[in-house]
Order: sequence, then C-alpha cells, then structure tokens
Amino acid sequence: MFGKERFKDLIKQNAHLSAEELIESIIEGLLAFRKSIRQADDITLVVIKITA
Repeated sequence: MFGKERFKDLIKQNAHLSAEELIESIIEGLLAFRKSIRQADDITLVVIKITA
C-alpha cells in the first residue's frame, strides 16, 4: 500500500509546485511505487493551493 506517510512526504517535498504540477508529481510517485503491478482502483486527486 502506498500509505498516508508516503503521500504526505510527496506533498511536503513538492509543496513549491503549482497545483497541476503537484498532481503530476503525486501520480508519478504512485506509478513508480506500483511499478508493473496492475492498477486495481481509480486515482482521484484534487489540489487546492491558497497563496497569501
């Protein structure tokens, strides 16, 4: 399982990116993690960035 901690780490490492780039980074991380294993479920991500 990819897990919450790995997911949070990806977000922290890439927080400087735009919302679209962050989504791309997370999906790349998921794909790298699962390697050639068939995807069993869908992937849905929503990123909202608030800038002050």
